[in-house]
Amino acid sequence: MLRNYNMLPLMVGSLPYTDPNKACEKVKQYFDKTPCWPQLPVKDSREGMIQQVVNGLPGISLVDGKYIMDIESADMDEFEAFVTRAMTEDYSQSGLADYEASGLYAMLDTEWDEPVLVKGQLCGPVTLALSIFDKSGKPVIYDDTVTDLITKHIKLKAMWLENELKKISPNTLICFDEPSLTAYGSGFFSCSPERLTSLISEVESCVQGLSAVHSCGETFWPIVTNTSVDIISLDAIDYGQRLNLYANELADFYTRGGSIAWGIVPTAAEKIQTTTAQQLTFLLKCIFDRLMFHGIDETHMYANSFITPACGLAGLDEEDAEKALSLTKEVADAIRR
Repeated sequence: MLRNYNMLPLMVGSLPYTDPNKACEKVKQYFDKTPCWPQLPVKDSREGMIQQVVNGLPGISLVDGKYIMDIESADMDEFEAFVTRAMTEDYSQSGLADYEASGLYAMLDTEWDEPVLVKGQLCGPVTLALSIFDKSGKPVIYDDTVTDLITKHIKLKAMWLENELKKISPNTLICFDEPSLTAYGSGFFSCSPERLTSLISEVESCVQGLSAVHSCGETFWPIVTNTSVDIISLDAIDYGQRLNLYANELADFYTRGGSIAWGIVPTAAEKIQTTTAQQLTFLLKCIFDRLMFHGIDETHMYANSFITPACGLAGLDEEDAEKALSLTKEVADAIRR
């Protein structure tokens, strides 16, 4: 199935600005047809990926810099109210506050000229469940009951976010950020790929528009291709040459209508300062050539693709971040057919 996105530029999410209006100006300058709300963790740490979504979880507390979730200590009335909202999919009380998403609210106040789509992002269930601990210090991902609550919590957040983004465009994209997928296969992570697939599938099921998963490291991609997610967002500049390992899975993913957001623009300052759009375009075409050699259809690959930075840009200064945004647009324009 051809989607005909044809290498549209996209953002991953975070930017280093402290002024949300300025951040939205940059989004509009470089991504006017595919705006993404800018997360601004430099402005307020509560806009960080984990901090942004934990509010509202029953029994959650911050202890010595770690999030601890203890259901037994949760207020029973609040716990029952949460379960009721989750069962009825009532997301009215699951919104992000202004201090958690100032860029989102600035974006909603910005005028946009008929975008092709509008993108939002949230921490995914695997990463969140690995970032919250029980009283013994063990990640709650190994507790099915708690993980189920976390998954339902993210679903409500995603439904609220999608509803807000529809105020900008009827064509929405919700991306679940899952950097912790890179832990799969390590000696410190014993979850099966089927379990991880089921967690992602559960949160993705609530999305009415397009859905995506972003992972910016070495990832076992069948975890994601075995879901119904529409878009895979990956770090192509560092790991694209290894994607031929998953050529069969990616070919099936493209055939069923899936798309890939190619993170070909570097996010390290020294690379941004010394890399040109021509170099990045050449590198991406080399990755494409290798995948085509392994059976990926060229027409599907070009039509069902986006161009992005490899990851978020909040760790850069404003000048380098803007250079990365500019490179993203330049590469998209150069490789588009």
